[in-house]
Amino acid sequence: MIFVLAFLGFAILHSILASRVVKRNIIGIFPQMRWYYRLLYNVIAVLTLAVVWFAAPVESHMLYKVEPPLQFGLHLIQIGALAGLWVSVRHAGTSSFLGLRQLRDARQGIADYDLDEPATGQLVVRGPFRYVRHPLYVFSIVILVAHPVMTLKWALFTFCCVIYFVAGSWFEERRLLARYGRTYEDYRKRVPAFIPYKRYQYTSDG
Repeated sequence: MIFVLAFLGFAILHSILASRVVKRNIIGIFPQMRWYYRLLYNVIAVLTLAVVWFAAPVESHMLYKVEPPLQFGLHLIQIGALAGLWVSVRHAGTSSFLGLRQLRDARQGIADYDLDEPATGQLVVRGPFRYVRHPLYVFSIVILVAHPVMTLKWALFTFCCVIYFVAGSWFEERRLLARYGRTYEDYRKRVPAFIPYKRYQYTSDG
């Protein structure tokens, strides 16, 4: 229970810091934060998630362990999902996603920003985003679920992540609608959130 509550605290903090209202207020007070917010957000997310994992006690109870050769198959699935995750981040813009492009723009004095993101950024509909709206979440779930050694702690972590990804996707779509409007609404109608169906493939030319 402590682990779940700790994860809930992480999820609430993560969602609050990701909200446009909080970003707008912070950047309104400290305009320079437009360049540093994303990087700090990522650092805080990693640190708080590490605290949840290492500080919240959970019994090291083994639920199941998949033995070879099936274990190798699950690892291959994880590797494939990890590759898909990397491709998704690349299409989303790795430097902007990590907050590194913002640091470069800070050095160059580029201030044309929509809060903490470059205002020139376009809605990404390439690569995995043509098939699902949230490929980062989908591939992350596959990596977690396909883990061949399932302890109670890993199972709780996986459960919490899945719930958070589903709930977080709702808030994320509100932010994307606020930024891209009709363009994102059209994209959302054509492309499913998590489960890819070929007939829903989205193309930028409609």
